[in-house]
Amino acid sequence: MSKQKFLRTCVVCKKAQNKEELFRFIVWNGKVVLDYYNKINSRGFYTCSTNECIKKLNINHVKKTLKKNIEYVLDLEEILHTLEKNLQKDILSLLRILNKAGLLKATTNKFMQEVKINMTFDYVFVANDIAENSREKIKHYIKNLEQFDFFNKKELGEIFNKNEVSVVGVVKSELSEKLFRRIKKYTNIYAMGGL
Repeated sequence: MSKQKFLRTCVVCKKAQNKEELFRFIVWNGKVVLDYYNKINSRGFYTCSTNECIKKLNINHVKKTLKKNIEYVLDLEEILHTLEKNLQKDILSLLRILNKAGLLKATTNKFMQEVKINMTFDYVFVANDIAENSREKIKHYIKNLEQFDFFNKKELGEIFNKNEVSVVGVVKSELSEKLFRRIKKYTNIYAMGGL
């Protein structure tokens, strides 16, 4: 039996998509808030997981969707900040799961050797606070891999219970595909990730 997809429509661009690909919002005490985990029992609405649709969201979209002509507070800056924190937390959580499953490799000489002999990594996280000469050396070794720089050395180190980690390779797997979907949402909104 195939998995049923639940389509929802973005209130901004009107494109119908699987609800897992969208962001859900509700009104809580007169304020529009992000329901990141889709768990709050309240009438809500959706936007695409893109910077463009979220930034175009306005009060008229909310009123038209909820069919109530009352005043709502919509603070896009706060919504984007909350969204960024939730996405980063989600990505770090998935990285921890991948590490427990043995699907992450941290910076070591062995890691660089594995990159040289083309070990199958999906992509690589490079700490955003490494020295420029180290960054250039790493870029040379991983030039054929997709690279992201969302986290600093300390944040990457916490995944491995180490003080600091500069580079993390993600081994191809079904779990890494789930992580990549989260990364795609993040980069769609914040246009971050390229070295």
